[in-house]
Amino acid sequence: MILQTLYPLALVLHLTGLTLLAGTTIIDYVVFRKFWRRFQAAPKDGLAVLQVQSLFQPFIITGMLLLILSGVGMMALTGGVFGEQVWFRVKFGIVLVIIANGILVGRRLAARLRGLVKDESGVQQVAGMRRPLGWFHAVQLTCFAIIIVLSVFKFN
Repeated sequence: MILQTLYPLALVLHLTGLTLLAGTTIIDYVVFRKFWRRFQAAPKDGLAVLQVQSLFQPFIITGMLLLILSGVGMMALTGGVFGEQVWFRVKFGIVLVIIANGILVGRRLAARLRGLVKDESGVQQVAGMRRPLGWFHAVQLTCFAIIIVLSVFKFN
């Protein structure tokens, strides 16, 4: 009886966390596209757009916590039955890629960009950040898409 109640609740929380993370990644991508347009026209306007991006941090943290806690909860409730399946192992590896890419690449690139914009460094240096940030977002969004496909089809 408990499994029939708690597992769907954990799944809803898990999907909520995934939605928050993927959604904030999409919003982050859109904000950076807006930044590039604004920065080319007026660099100070670009800085204002970047400051908006920092408002999403609580949503990212909340999404990550929901994903981790609900995922651990679902594994505990099912006795780890999914852990032995190939689709889950691939999904878990991709989740680690998302986390590592977000922390090691995304945060560093965003912090470097903010520093360059605040210091009013050359437009060339700031423009050089566009491609790496584009790749960062492409990797994150591709990983989220793969996770969704794996979770729906559960390939074995």
